Amino acid sequence: MLPKTVAPPAFVAAPSAPRRCRPLNAGPVRLASWWRSFNDPELDSLIDRAIQANPDLEIALTRLQEVRTGEAVLLGNVLPMVAASAAAGRAYRQ
Repeated sequence: MLPKTVAPPAFVAAPSAPRRCRPLNAGPVRLASWWRSFNDPELDSLIDRAIQANPDLEIALTRLQEVRTGEAVLLGNVLPMVAASAAAGRAYRQ
């Protein structure tokens, strides 16, 4: 038998002003700053201060971005390349 749970009289299931998250169709999220997709200035401020106060973390993020950029270049060189051309001509008979 399950116990009965009573909600307090002032219980609110959802906040009156929900925070707006980035819409799903807003485009790609940069992985080096994924938290910015939440559009939360307080979170942005906390992470910016943490990065500035911790040079090792800033170095790690920079290296991560360098590796991801290098990976994108490498992947671009591995994929097959397609080239196309077209030509048109017209001849006159005399």
